[in-house]
Amino acid sequence: MRTLVALVLGAGLVCGTAACSADDPGPAYARVSFSEPSKPPKDVILSEALVSIPEGIAVRVVPVPIGDDDQPLQGEVAHVVLRSANPDVMPVLDGPEKGQVILIGAKRGATALIASIQGVDVDAIPVEVTAP
Repeated sequence: MRTLVALVLGAGLVCGTAACSADDPGPAYARVSFSEPSKPPKDVILSEALVSIPEGIAVRVVPVPIGDDDQPLQGEVAHVVLRSANPDVMPVLDGPEKGQVILIGAKRGATALIASIQGVDVDAIPVEVTAP
């Protein structure tokens, strides 16, 4: 499985609400990494600055929250939820297996992918759906 960085977040953004406690601060939430169950088409870009998918293409990924120690977060904060700021441009659907999501380039345009942990929005990454 190839891992691509898809979202960089400010260290400590979730600290105190989801990733840290007074007794054991643990690693702070830093970014989301996408594991890909299958290789996406070459025109798909998943980077820390941009998600770009051609219109009509769907990509199945597993979002993995990474701490500021570059390791996957564990426990209650190990699950990140993604949603689209504009589902008409890029809907985000549940994948066929637990933890997977499907990003769909539905209509040319721009939007953002919102990431949340334990119901707290932690950041957004710009999204563009391009011509096929």
